[in-house]
Amino acid sequence: MYAPTPAPHIGFMEWWVAAEKLTENPWFTTFIIIILVDLATGFLKGFFKSSNERVNSTTGRKISISS
Repeated sequence: MYAPTPAPHIGFMEWWVAAEKLTENPWFTTFIIIILVDLATGFLKGFFKSSNERVNSTTGRKISISS
């Protein structure tokens, strides 16, 4: 009878080592920087009232249907 081999156990230390190696990847670092810049600019946009428009999170979801 065929017995499948069990999956290897991945413990906390294996996850920790994988996370440490992930920070060496320049694409991962770039991705994290882009996310942080996006969060910072979105946060700062709420403090500047220079435009007459209100901040609206549904602006990108508006669909114009022309008949």
